Amino acid sequence: MQDRGRLTIPVEVRRRISWLAPLPHHVLASIDPEGGVEILPWEKLGEGLIQNEMERLNALDEPAKGTLAVALADKYFRLSLEEPARIGLTAGLRSFLGAHGDQPVRLVCLHQQLWLWNEKFWQRGRGEREALIA
Repeated sequence: MQDRGRLTIPVEVRRRISWLAPLPHHVLASIDPEGGVEILPWEKLGEGLIQNEMERLNALDEPAKGTLAVALADKYFRLSLEEPARIGLTAGLRSFLGAHGDQPVRLVCLHQQLWLWNEKFWQRGRGEREALIA
């Protein structure tokens, strides 16, 4: 984690995820209440996902519409991605990830998926993951 809430995706991770080349201008961050934040390509997935959520939102009447709007604003964040694969995290995402000062953020890459994890949540789930391989 760098100053002002910026996180740079390492070169090795960028090589493994094809949708990071060429570098997109935006990504969608989607919060998982278990402690992870999935990073999705905006143009291939994020934009369509948000469009579907907006259609769902617009079909509702108040007060359900307002309640869903708040929930969506708490779950999804469109983020800018700039060279060299640097993501600027919002204050809300930094808070969720526990990314303050020198607190680490776990970066997980598997196949074509990319997640950021709150290190405390990641460590809490370690025993469960280790049981899978025991």
